[in-house]
Amino acid sequence: DKKITTYEVGFMIGPRLNSMGRLEHAVNSLRLLCTHNPEKAADLATLLNDTNKLRQTETDGSIIHATNQVTNNQVTGILLVADASYHPGVIGLIAAKLMDAFNRPVIAVSIGEEVSKGSGRSLPGFHITDFLRSHEKLFTNLGGHAGACGFTIKTSQLDQLAQLVQLVQLDPA
Repeated sequence: DKKITTYEVGFMIGPRLNSMGRLEHAVNSLRLLCTHNPEKAADLATLLNDTNKLRQTETDGSIIHATNQVTNNQVTGILLVADASYHPGVIGLIAAKLMDAFNRPVIAVSIGEEVSKGSGRSLPGFHITDFLRSHEKLFTNLGGHAGACGFTIKTSQLDQLAQLVQLVQLDPA
């Protein structure tokens, strides 16, 4: 009954639609947008809202954990945080929050049994995807642009990735 502004789209509707793709299946977001059935829309909206709350809880806990992983010697280079508890759907959010907090490029990794998923965020002046592409043999999949990247890596290769990022020294912020 009320006017929908950019605020409602950007901070209320968008995150709920997005959370389904992060934690579940994005098809339910599409179903909500396409349905003409008010009862089905209400059920789907409740599901999206519940999933968004779960995403928020998952993200907040992972950010606290990741922040506690950061050591003083990392603050001059690329920050790398990794844990099996990080949901692959929130590692980009972890990387973005840590980048903002420490003013450093960040790579966050969700550790899997055999394959791990990573997401990176960077600041102007350091092309994170080009940096990782210069060591492309480590990755089974890699993509992105100057400010963000995503990749998969064999879990057995994570130590090599950690050694690689430890070698990078960046100008102080």
